Amino acid sequence: NGRVLTLLVYLNPFWKVEDGGCLRLFRELQDAAGTADISPLHGRAAAFLCRNRWPHEVMPAWAARVAVTIWYYDGARLSERCGGGQELSGFGFEGG
Repeated sequence: NGRVLTLLVYLNPFWKVEDGGCLRLFRELQDAAGTADISPLHGRAAAFLCRNRWPHEVMPAWAARVAVTIWYYDGARLSERCGGGQELSGFGFEGG
């Protein structure tokens, strides 16, 4: 899908561990136990590499959960995915 990096910022000021909703990262797809659970605590940032390097899932949550997700894309793959192989104009920032 062209994603290189995922960055999450959690905005849950009253989150408690018992509310669930952890981000679970796996070392491999076959790793049922996971390698790390990251609670969505307020102000916490989590970043991980994409491209099948860190399979992940979000565990069930028992409270409303808010996160901002930012993806960094490979330019060529982004153009291929969103622009039908054509150059994307007006996308991103330009200038000096």
